[in-house]
Amino acid sequence: MDNYSAISRSFFANAIVNAGLFLLVATIPAGVFASLVALTLEGAEKEYRKVGYVLILNFVATPVIAFAALKFLFTRKGFFHRTPKTGKIDY
Repeated sequence: MDNYSAISRSFFANAIVNAGLFLLVATIPAGVFASLVALTLEGAEKEYRKVGYVLILNFVATPVIAFAALKFLFTRKGFFHRTPKTGKIDY
């Protein structure tokens, strides 16, 4: 019985890691593709050489966004609202 729970925990942990890696690998080309489509629709073909910067930015931004999402899921501080006059964020 103890061996079964260790195997099932390992299976689910591997499934979560594999799903996370899939999402990481899927979001980076999606950002590049979206940039290419936007540049094509705007008629800015000369700006295609800057798509490499989008790729680098996606490699940097994707783990940060994933960390923020996980932090929200596990901390649950609640909602925030912006005060109308000062613009400060109150929790």
